[in-house]
Amino acid sequence: MIYPAGEVEEYEFKSFHPYRKYLGPIYALPGNHDWYDDLRGFMFHFCGRDEAPKRKEGSLRGRLRDALWRRQEKPPAATAVERMRSMRPDPRQQSQLPGPYYVLETGPVELVAIDTGITNCIDRRQGDWLREVSRSPKPKILLTGKPLYVDDAVGPPAGVVALLQFARQRLTEPSWVLGDRVERFEDRRCGRFG
Repeated sequence: MIYPAGEVEEYEFKSFHPYRKYLGPIYALPGNHDWYDDLRGFMFHFCGRDEAPKRKEGSLRGRLRDALWRRQEKPPAATAVERMRSMRPDPRQQSQLPGPYYVLETGPVELVAIDTGITNCIDRRQGDWLREVSRSPKPKILLTGKPLYVDDAVGPPAGVVALLQFARQRLTEPSWVLGDRVERFEDRRCGRFG
């Protein structure tokens, strides 16, 4: 959603200001840059969560991450938050997501937004959730913040390949998979990328 990093204050000129006149709600999904502050800005603005997500502690990987990763420690400035919210005050502009991955029911089709983080993968909890979501007989459009193709590469990154294989096995027909470069998509009915 936000580049170069997804801190709470970064949303003012990269989200609130550009969409201030748009009267509909915005349903976003996080990209890798939203994770550069532990998803704090995304969760604050789209999910109504003020606290930074808790980190797993104890592992070497976790300690290295804590030592090297950027982290916004201070709370967002109240004046900045109020200024942003004043740009989209209409109730029709509001949405509240349950978290970084979710399903939007649109009638005949379900929009399934997944969070592939920085590593192009989904964790076990999100995988279990995706299996549960896939039981619905409605056609689905799987949305991801990762491109399916990068710089005209032959195929998507390895983590997305695994995700697409999962989607092919689990999602009901017909389904589509869209990455953040939406001019490239997979038509599951044909099994091709294009």
